[in-house]
Amino acid sequence: PSEIVTDGLNGYLVPPKDIDAMAEKINYLIDHEEVLRSFSEHADDNIGRFSAEGVARQWEALFESLMR
Repeated sequence: PSEIVTDGLNGYLVPPKDIDAMAEKINYLIDHEEVLRSFSEHADDNIGRFSAEGVARQWEALFESLMR
């Protein structure tokens, strides 16, 4: 998740299986619509990293580093 979500910018990261922390963040977003809206505006900030071209570049860089 931390490769996709930047905590506080386009979402919140909570510890795995921490139901209380998850509920706290959900309730916060319910009460603070402007934060939810801001997260929505930044939802696709990292989309290029996960495009087919972006992933292909990452694989190519990996293979090139292994060949050296």
